[in-house]
Amino acid sequence: MFTRLIALTLIKLAQTCNLVVPPNPLTAQGLATPYIYVDCDQTNATQSSFIEAVILNKVTGALSVYTPLIINAGTQPLTAPIVPTLSQDDIVGIWFGSNANTLILNTTEVTCVNGVVLNGVVSAFGQVAACNAGNFITTANDLINQGILNIPALQTGANGKTCYTTRSFAVVDQDPSDNVNSKYLSVGTQIAQFSAANKVAFPNATELDNGSDNLLLDSFILPALNCTPFTVPDLVDINTNRSAQILNELQAKKFQARPQALVPLGDPMVLVNGTENINKLNAYRSLVDQDPYKLASTRRYCHNLVYTGLPLIIGDQQFTNVSVSPTVGMNLFVFLVQRFIATLNNLNCLVLLNITAPVTLDANNNVALTPPIPVPTSTVPVTSSVTSSTVPSSVVPTVTSSTVPSSVVPSSVTSSTVPSSVVPVPVTSSTVTVPTSVNFNYIIPNQGNPQLCMCACQFQM
Repeated sequence: MFTRLIALTLIKLAQTCNLVVPPNPLTAQGLATPYIYVDCDQTNATQSSFIEAVILNKVTGALSVYTPLIINAGTQPLTAPIVPTLSQDDIVGIWFGSNANTLILNTTEVTCVNGVVLNGVVSAFGQVAACNAGNFITTANDLINQGILNIPALQTGANGKTCYTTRSFAVVDQDPSDNVNSKYLSVGTQIAQFSAANKVAFPNATELDNGSDNLLLDSFILPALNCTPFTVPDLVDINTNRSAQILNELQAKKFQARPQALVPLGDPMVLVNGTENINKLNAYRSLVDQDPYKLASTRRYCHNLVYTGLPLIIGDQQFTNVSVSPTVGMNLFVFLVQRFIATLNNLNCLVLLNITAPVTLDANNNVALTPPIPVPTSTVPVTSSVTSSTVPSSVVPTVTSSTVPSSVVPSSVTSSTVPSSVVPVPVTSSTVTVPTSVNFNYIIPNQGNPQLCMCACQFQM
């Protein structure tokens, strides 16, 4: 029986792992040569790193995916890696993900990057790296524009909405567009490529997965909504198709409607010593087919998380509440809410937006929703008791009378279960009714302009 280990996105080891890249990594022989892991243990699910190579034929537009192997220094592969067949018309791009905190590539291949050089010092991205990503992406977009490479359109999910992508605010967390879909098999100290044949050959192997947005989307969220990810032939697991990070990015770029969840300046992977850095942001975005400095405001990103992402997460509860998640014993709905709350905290969203928490989760995984009430501006007196007389009508929410179905919100939410800090208006009854929508005026920054603009918003529960 297989054991499956998934390192959660929210739990990472603060550890730096070095990965020795084989010679000529973009060739068939280079792809089939194991990478050597140094300073970390590839068989430890919280330290494992992962590689995903995507091959694109420049003439036909055909795509395929291959998983190069990573082994610990001083060990041998559990079984010899499959050698892929490449043609002279193929271009290879390689993307890396890690369950450890920081991955460093040791290589002389000039197209391989794991960070950006600033003042002569490399500032690593963290869990992300790539080889030949820029050339691959440029070629892919050229072929898309020529009609040679066809990207499948997004379907309609069981929720009646367009299926989500990696740039949907219902999917992303504090560090979007990170990590890969690759898997490995582990037996003792040895590692093998993931395939049906190897699972049969090693029935007691442990499956290692990369805790990524891509895995969460393709293996959990999309299936829960009866959506199908963009997949191509797998050159390791013969006669099967699978998805990949860059496939998700190409599809998201072409079809994701606004607002798009692009990597923000506050993403921990693009910070330099805790400070936002536009050069590092642009370098990171170049690896995942995102335009340089565009919609990069962390405040704007937080705004879209709360007012676009959360309503979608809540609206999908009937589907995700009965679906499994990466965490054993936790359904997908609770997992997504937990992840959403952590994302708001990690990006300091409540402070940036000046709002109260829109959702809470207690120790028993009960979800409580409240409208994200805007904090009054400096022109409004702040008193210990906020009433309609002290807050202008433009700031006080207008609440509809309808309520959320019991399937979405617990039938009875008492004042004892909702902290006073979450409900900033007086509660006159022992039962709090959570509205389906809240209309209010909300101040958000005008992108690229230090001035503020007033925007009429509606929070759909």
